[in-house]
This record gives sequence, structure tokens and C-alpha cells, in this order.
Amino acid sequence: MSCPACPTEAKLILGKAKTSSSALSLGRFTLREQEEIQTRSVRLRLENANPHAMLAGLGKLPGKVNYYVGQDPSAWCSGIPLFSRVQVDEVYPGVRLVYYADASARLEYDFLVQPGAKPDMICLHIEGADKVGVDATGNLVLKVGDAEIRQHEPVIYQMAQGARQLVRGGYRVKRNAEVGFWLGDYDGSCRW
Repeated sequence: MSCPACPTEAKLILGKAKTSSSALSLGRFTLREQEEIQTRSVRLRLENANPHAMLAGLGKLPGKVNYYVGQDPSAWCSGIPLFSRVQVDEVYPGVRLVYYADASARLEYDFLVQPGAKPDMICLHIEGADKVGVDATGNLVLKVGDAEIRQHEPVIYQMAQGARQLVRGGYRVKRNAEVGFWLGDYDGSCRW
């Protein structure tokens, strides 16, 4: 069974060992005792987004993954293909969202805004973080237990006359763990 995907949210599963395990080294191989893993999840949900936005996997990767969580086989997901990027078209009117991993395997995402679209519609509701804030360098910081998830300060630009033109801006934390973006002056007729 393949699992349904939701075009308006991303879920991060964070895990760490609850207890240290003993290990037995056998040359190049190490056998470890089974560790108990403590997990927490953080959900990034797009507020007032299009629930019928079209998802597409780009850059198919080799292999497939399976999720066997819980005791109910009807909730298990198997044979899920892997992609280097996931694109969500029209998540907001005139806005495309692309998820991908950076060189360090951290989740990144880009909002591609078409001429005339309103970037102030973009709003992420953060669920599962104990605290949401922006640090002095403009990074979004999600406090989850004793750990922190940092999303780098956004790079905002628009294409004008075939060249990237940087636009001042950054994250803006709103009420109830909602995060949007503030933008300086920009030309609304140009592509982002």
C-alpha cells in the first residue's frame, strides 16, 4: 500500500536514543544491542493553502522505502518511491513549493512566486515545537525538547532582466507558532 501525501504539510521525525547501548566489535563489524529510540515530530503546515495542490516527485532515486509503524497492517506503507525533490504546484495562487535536501541532508524548501502573486499569503503553522523564534542572524529556530532545529535565514530574490536581484526580507513569527515572511521593496511584476 502506498501512503497518501498531503500537499500542504511536511512532517519531521526527530529521534534520539533513550539509553546507551553496549557494542561488541568484530573487526570491521560492530554488533549493538537494540536501543530504545525516543521520537518527537514537528509538522510544518501551510495555513489556508490549497488542499488539492498537485504533488510531483522530481529526480527519481534508486530504491524504495517502507513504513511499518504500529500494530495495524492496514496503516503500514510500502514500496514508496524516492525522489531528490518534491514539487507542489499552486499551493497558493501563483505559488509553487519545492522541497529538497541540501548537501548536509537538511530539509530545504523554496517558494517560487509568479508575477502578480502575493507572497504575504505564505504562512507556516509549526506544530510540535516547544518554542518558535528567529535568532539574531535571521535563522528560524524551533526548540524541541533539549534540541533545536535551525532553518537558515531565507535567501529572497527575484529575476529581472535575466539576473537575480536580492530582496531584503526574512522570517516573521506571528501569533500561535505561525511563521511568515517580511519583504522589503520588490517588483511585483517579476518572477521570483
